[in-house]
Amino acid sequence: MLEPYLFNKLEDLIYVFKTTNNIEYKINLFSFDYMFHQYPHISKYIYSFDLSLVGEHKKTPLDPRIGITVAYILGDFFQNEENAIIYVCESLDNRQKARKRKFDEWFNKYKGKKILQINMTAYIEGLEILNSLILHVNNPNFKEIVVAFAELNNNAEEK
Repeated sequence: MLEPYLFNKLEDLIYVFKTTNNIEYKINLFSFDYMFHQYPHISKYIYSFDLSLVGEHKKTPLDPRIGITVAYILGDFFQNEENAIIYVCESLDNRQKARKRKFDEWFNKYKGKKILQINMTAYIEGLEILNSLILHVNNPNFKEIVVAFAELNNNAEEK
């Protein structure tokens, strides 16, 4: 069984880890409450997820331990069943579909039975925005978060 990389928690909801190839990654979980202001009782539990390289790297080798490290950190985040994540696949470099495939691969491999992913696509000025809602199956606000996520995607052009 693969072991996650050791990681440091820089501050609440910010983590860094370094691979055996000496490549450093940073995970940020940012409050996404401003996108759900019409749902004040759930907005404080909704976060965006960002995994980014620290520094410049032209090529990063495949590394299965990255996925399990991300899963481990997100597993800790979902200890609070009310939390939810919206993952938006960065599209500025036109690699959003590759990011989506990699994230989906990790999710399907490490999700367990208590975390659910709902995929949607938003369109803003003709640009396709691939995104996912990730939440605990026992989230007490499950239905409302799913409805809010669907509204966000369906009304994205208006935001």
